Amino acid sequence: MRWDEVQERFPNEWVVLEATKAYSKEGQRFIEEMSVIDSYEESTQTLKRQ
Repeated sequence: MRWDEVQERFPNEWVVLEATKAYSKEGQRFIEEMSVIDSYEESTQTLKRQ
């Protein structure tokens, strides 16, 4: 899934992601594809995730 797809499917939610396709260039990390592991309505729920 790409970032624009995550934003479309989870517009008002906090998400926990796993990068499935990424690369590094000049000391920066670029994520091309990701999987949504969990989604939450409140940021505090996300931070309490175990």
